[in-house]
Amino acid sequence: MVEFYDSKFVDVDGDAIAYIDDPNPSWANIKDCGEFPCTAPDNVLFQFFDTEFEGSKPRWATDDFQIIANNSGFAPYIEGCEA
Repeated sequence: MVEFYDSKFVDVDGDAIAYIDDPNPSWANIKDCGEFPCTAPDNVLFQFFDTEFEGSKPRWATDDFQIIANNSGFAPYIEGCEA
């Protein structure tokens, strides 16, 4: 998890707030890490606290929010999670 405090977004469209790439199978280095590097983008969690939006802002904008990867084994089970 990566935590952000007192961030300020200026004129940000909701569809442009974050982009999390799909895992690339070629990232796996079995010798060093097993299969974990292949799934790393599926495990992303950004947590924002005391966020400020100025100008254009997403319709869902709140002071505290989270962004998680679209992980079918986890994301659908988070209460209030919106794709």
